[in-house]
Amino acid sequence: MGRRLSSALSPSAPANLPLSILRLMHAYLDGLVSTGVMKDGMRERCFGMLEGLSDDLGKAESIRDSEYSLEQHIFLHSVASVSFRFVSFR
Repeated sequence: MGRRLSSALSPSAPANLPLSILRLMHAYLDGLVSTGVMKDGMRERCFGMLEGLSDDLGKAESIRDSEYSLEQHIFLHSVASVSFRFVSFR
């Protein structure tokens, strides 16, 4: 019998699939770094990209869990960005 390898994904469908995928990508990059396959510059860029994806996932989840709809969020963001562009701070 073969040895069963542990995985970042649970045996059944994970409750938060995007987070599980990010964890799996992080574990894969850790493996590349520990074996010396990945150079330092590339490692920093990849981990920076994963951190950015993780931040974006957190923002998307906060919008999803909000009491406002996505359309309302887009409208409020547009109004706020236009307001800040045309209002001069004195």
